Amino acid sequence: MRVNRLKKGYVLGLLAITTGTCHAVYQESGQLNQHQFVDSAPVTEQEILNPVEYLPYDLKLSTLLEQLNKANFDHKAIDSEIELLSSRAASFNYAEQYLFLLAQGLYAQKLNNIEKTINYFEQAIVLSEQLSKKQLAQPLFKQLHTVMADAYAENKQYEKAFLSRREYLKSYNIYRSENRKKMIDSMKENHEIEKKNELNKILTQQNKQKERVIEQHQAEKEQRRINFTIILATAVLFILLMVRQVAIRKRLLKLTKIDSLTGVYNRHSLFRQGQKMIGQFRDNHQEFTVLLLDLDHFKSINDNYGHQVGDQVLIKCAQLICETMRTRDVFSRLGGEEFAALLPFADHNKAKAIAERILEKIAHYDFSEFSVEHQVTTSIGVATMESAEMSFDDILHCADLAMYQAKEQGRNRVVSYHHIAKEQERRTV
Repeated sequence: MRVNRLKKGYVLGLLAITTGTCHAVYQESGQLNQHQFVDSAPVTEQEILNPVEYLPYDLKLSTLLEQLNKANFDHKAIDSEIELLSSRAASFNYAEQYLFLLAQGLYAQKLNNIEKTINYFEQAIVLSEQLSKKQLAQPLFKQLHTVMADAYAENKQYEKAFLSRREYLKSYNIYRSENRKKMIDSMKENHEIEKKNELNKILTQQNKQKERVIEQHQAEKEQRRINFTIILATAVLFILLMVRQVAIRKRLLKLTKIDSLTGVYNRHSLFRQGQKMIGQFRDNHQEFTVLLLDLDHFKSINDNYGHQVGDQVLIKCAQLICETMRTRDVFSRLGGEEFAALLPFADHNKAKAIAERILEKIAHYDFSEFSVEHQVTTSIGVATMESAEMSFDDILHCADLAMYQAKEQGRNRVVSYHHIAKEQERRTV
């Protein structure tokens, strides 16, 4: 009798070391309610097919298993979740059926119903034949064997507990081997590792009798490699610095030409392009017109909605005006809410038509996306190069006078300096 007891104690001790079972068991008095579990029908023999490597599963099942693995959980919430999943069990695939049986078994184990626990776990074991070994080796799936070992041990079925723990170790080894394989495959993709492996292969193929010579050659080769690496790294660093310098230079050059807010040409670019065009068109006697635009009551937009909204309105207006411009036109921001456009090969009538389209496009645009509820309008002054003696500043000044005339006439309109000049001439006469 004493020998048997010692033997039994040794087996139990070995099992405890092997399984590492230290799960806390939730104690609850009373009988299990019938709605707490859904007994899955026994798995019938089916035509054997090669299992898919990884079947998808409902994330609610993994969440349920995470809750059941905690020491404390809400029984009502678990009951409700199991009841909800039971209503959908008919549509579950093999992986979902497996996880649902595992969850029911864990819940039964928490409620100390070992018979129910083992029943669910054994059904899951039968169902596992329909799943791939790779999927069964995943942490969420492989826990079946360790919790089943706990259940068998609690039910004093030590041999089955040992076998379940061994299956767990097999799954763990598969999982670890798969992860190791993935890690090795990933590392092999690295060019430097392949280079070192090739170097090691060459070294192992060398004759042992020439070992010293090989070591010397290898040292020289390593030194050359280091020198080459240093030279290459220096060259790459130099190239990167040059590229960075060029990029910075381009960016600075762009900043000297482009308005940082709207992305159109800035004041400096406008005057440079204007002076250039004036010279060309004066020599060739071609038509040249300037538009000067100013957003109406823009200060009230900044005051009422903030400068951030005002900036968004400026950006959108610049986009709308750019859409109206021809490819050869030059559009720029002078500053604040004031813009200018250079229209080569455009007479007074053509320029005024373009200005009218701009006026209409801005007035009809819905700026409520920027929280601006009222209509945004603009006043536009048009000035055409009337004589070869006019400078760019003269034309811009004429357009400015026409634009302010548009403001005085009620805003949201186009005024041509040509008409102002005629009116002044008429009054003089």
